[in-house]
Amino acid sequence: MSNGEDKNTTISTQVISASLTMITVIGAFAVFIIEKREIGFWYYLTAGLAFFCFVISIFLGGKGLSGKGANKTPNPYFNWQAITALIGIILFCVSVFLGKEKPDELEKKVNE
Repeated sequence: MSNGEDKNTTISTQVISASLTMITVIGAFAVFIIEKREIGFWYYLTAGLAFFCFVISIFLGGKGLSGKGANKTPNPYFNWQAITALIGIILFCVSVFLGKEKPDELEKKVNE
């Protein structure tokens, strides 16, 4: 394995780890956001697409690591892995800001 291939492998495994971490973060934020915000279709769409992008990114990284596309420079699987992970991050960031804040129970009682 050449030094360039070794760097690609290292970067790909790091992107896979980051994608797995982001899937966990999506789950944690979903619990918080569903509890604290009034959300609708657009939240579910963007969060779902972000999740899907991270899964596809992991799949593409695995394809690249298995040797597919190794005869091309740069390996297209590694490029698409990074692109889909970046799109997933952007979609996740958008989903965090969707929906309006629910009024707090204590605040409701005070206003009555």
